[in-house]
Amino acid sequence: MSRILFWDSGHGYSSQIAASTAITLALQFNQRLLLANEGQFGTGFEEGFPTGANRNDYSPLLEEYGMDALLRLAASKRLTTDNISDYTLSLLRGKLDLVAGCKLRLGGTSAVVEPKREIEEILQVADKYYDFVLLQSTGERGPQQNDYFLKYDGLVAALSQSRTQLDQFFAEQIETPAFAGIPFSLVICHYDSTSRWTIQNIKRRYGCKVPLFGIPYHTGFIDAWNARDILSYFRRYRLLTRRGPEKQELVSSYYELSRNILQLTGSNAWPDRKVKGA
Repeated sequence: MSRILFWDSGHGYSSQIAASTAITLALQFNQRLLLANEGQFGTGFEEGFPTGANRNDYSPLLEEYGMDALLRLAASKRLTTDNISDYTLSLLRGKLDLVAGCKLRLGGTSAVVEPKREIEEILQVADKYYDFVLLQSTGERGPQQNDYFLKYDGLVAALSQSRTQLDQFFAEQIETPAFAGIPFSLVICHYDSTSRWTIQNIKRRYGCKVPLFGIPYHTGFIDAWNARDILSYFRRYRLLTRRGPEKQELVSSYYELSRNILQLTGSNAWPDRKVKGA
């Protein structure tokens, strides 16, 4: 029903933000979501899920049920709301499905023609089946690099606490057509609240009027990501204060970001909870 694009300028933070937000929306807000990788197979958010030789090995399934399979169905006019979930990987049954990236990079140096019509057909079918379709993208040219991604309902731009990157974003990228007239939020990944470049100071310096969130660095989270076990991380910690203030801060930050996405898209599906201002 709502499409949200998670984008970064090439540093890769959007993969962690998209995966974590998708899991949070599914676990905490009971939404039905599709998380799709706009990039190449094996990259992006796929790096946070299992690929080892065990019963939780998702990699063969991601390959079989990824974007390539959906493109084939769309091209043959056989993709419908009745079968789309059959060609995705169910991470949380009835709540969160994954779509891996293409084997050959769409529109990249492989001379593959971007199947824009098929991509749009996939998204239209997904819109009818899921509450949210989350798309994860990365690239220096910004979210306007692929025309079909201009058709979304919200945007989350993942940034770092780097002055150079912030200067460039607020001077150049935020003025591009991709951000015009579309609700969007900004996220500072690996946020250090003790830095002089706090959320409040960044907003003041750049005259930022849109929601801005800080997602703190947490060693346990990075270890879980590198172990391809990000789902277990969020299942363990949720919003339990006894797990420690650092874990609580990170998980709560994703809760607030997820809540903001629901607000941006006009949903009122969040539970009552006292919220700190962003």
